[in-house]
Amino acid sequence: MLHITNGDSVTSSFRHAGIEGEYLVWLDTLRDGPIKHIDELDALRGHDEVVLWFEHDLYDQMQLVQLLAWFAGNATPGIRLSLIQSSTYLGALESAALAALLPARTTVTAEQLAQALEAWNAYCAPDPTGLLAPRPALPFLDAALGRFAEEYPSVRDGLSRTERQILQAVASGNTERVPIYLASSASEEAVFLGDTPTWERLDLLALGPARAIDQTGPDDYRINAHGRSILAGEADWIRSRGAIDRWLGGVHLKGANAKWRWDGQRFIHSA
Repeated sequence: MLHITNGDSVTSSFRHAGIEGEYLVWLDTLRDGPIKHIDELDALRGHDEVVLWFEHDLYDQMQLVQLLAWFAGNATPGIRLSLIQSSTYLGALESAALAALLPARTTVTAEQLAQALEAWNAYCAPDPTGLLAPRPALPFLDAALGRFAEEYPSVRDGLSRTERQILQAVASGNTERVPIYLASSASEEAVFLGDTPTWERLDLLALGPARAIDQTGPDDYRINAHGRSILAGEADWIRSRGAIDRWLGGVHLKGANAKWRWDGQRFIHSA
């Protein structure tokens, strides 16, 4: 039996829980950069069952969709594909609670494979409008993709939701990296971003002549007048910097305006 999950903390919990089999940690974050496709899953060899263990947040759901899409397009005769999904973070579970999930695993259905493949293709497409179609066979996916849509620049201020949460955290008086991360994470329905990528976005907000945050010490950040104008919707983060260069799935946002933005309900295309 092969268990595939999202992090070393979970596989450590597997060991403590006495869950037998081999473990594979899936490390593709899928949050930035051009999409990487899976060529082959060599780890499948010699196993009669593969169990996918994934949580409800965006990070996990996109890894799950990536894997299910691969299985949808690749025959694996003789291998049972099983799924465990959790609305609780697996690494935080006590050993007994984690072990109890294994007997309750379900066999992945053809409908789940089809909807995962559809979602993966939409995620990889250069046009994001297909992302938000309902996919009820995967109960956490719609909310995760809705959260992904919020990472597109807002029509109001040019900020992604993560950038706005960071800016709001600093505006609220959090001046150091750890409190800023914790305040931003507290705004999430399902935390998916770790401290390091959050701090990367913090540093970007503090860079350049049009920065929204002033870094006044090695670990001291203060919102400036421009940052307050952005939060008030009086300035646009992308236009004030003159450009954006970021990948979101298969969409490359590049240029002074970003060709795709999010208005809170739908994607807006601009020339």
